[in-house]
Amino acid sequence: MNPEPITTSTGSTLAIESDGLDRIITIRHPDAPEGLRVIYMGRAISFNGGPLGFQPTPTLGFTGAIFGAEALRAVAALLDAENAR
Repeated sequence: MNPEPITTSTGSTLAIESDGLDRIITIRHPDAPEGLRVIYMGRAISFNGGPLGFQPTPTLGFTGAIFGAEALRAVAALLDAENAR
């Protein structure tokens, strides 16, 4: 079971979702233009059974510059909640 989604002050909701193989971190914003309402930020990954970390989607480049500090703090909080299980 994935941790509870987190909603930012701008109305974006971040969540860890499973696609069957990977744990995907998504950001959803209902007010965004069609085609941009759900963005796959990256994967929640673990190396050698260690805690989950964040691997940004390569096409997003500088994830922090695109999504801002609040979204990255939400990603960290999701990973912390998942690692605390």
